[in-house]
Amino acid sequence: MHSETRITVVDTIVDQLAGDIVSGRLPAASRLPTLKDLSARFDVTIATMQRVIARLEAMNLVAGRKGSGVTVLDTDVTGGPGLLPVLIRDALAHPTSAATAIADWMELQRWVAKGLFQKLLDNWNPGLAAELGLILNPLKALVANDAKSVASSDLAFETDFRMIRHLIQATGQSAALAILNVLQQAHSVNPLLKRAVYLDPRRTVLIWDAMLDAMESPDALRKLLVNLDDILETHGQLIIETFTDLCRTNAEGVANGH
Repeated sequence: MHSETRITVVDTIVDQLAGDIVSGRLPAASRLPTLKDLSARFDVTIATMQRVIARLEAMNLVAGRKGSGVTVLDTDVTGGPGLLPVLIRDALAHPTSAATAIADWMELQRWVAKGLFQKLLDNWNPGLAAELGLILNPLKALVANDAKSVASSDLAFETDFRMIRHLIQATGQSAALAILNVLQQAHSVNPLLKRAVYLDPRRTVLIWDAMLDAMESPDALRKLLVNLDDILETHGQLIIETFTDLCRTNAEGVANGH
């Protein structure tokens, strides 16, 4: 039997306050209201709000000092990749911030991709393209017969992360695995993000086909690195537009009670 993850009132309040902080609605160096006021605002006990503040402190979003209250920290200084899922969740409730949130998200993915392919060029592995091709083949076969089904989108998500993980492991970039895990988790828990990225699985196939072709020789890979920003920028812009539209539609549905 599979147990479902239960979202608690603490989780809900943490998400709301974290979103206010990372978006700047609660600016750095400002102070949170008192525990009494926050408890009244969210209609919870002071003990519950203490658990919320402890979670925010663990996320490096606030710092509490006895007698001085709780201060909002500068996420440009204290934040890490783990805050990106917070930005994505916040975008669902505030569509005007969706484009910025997903652009930051795509920038991180571009940074990981460029680093991996540069590392591959520095440590050439002629058999890696064939290994990755075996992972991609089931998706190519499914997309050829059923381009935009839920099954195709789900397999595109699984295949994309399997291939990136294989590439990371092959290039020995263990630190990048931590970032990949953050990216994968955020996709898993944010259905609209996953839908925006993998709405058309053919894009996933086309991009990986181009990358695998470039991995056939060092010269081809050098050319790919020169053009990689443009390739990923074009792909990213499509995702930004799709995600922004989905967030807007989602927010309108919530507002209308759907």
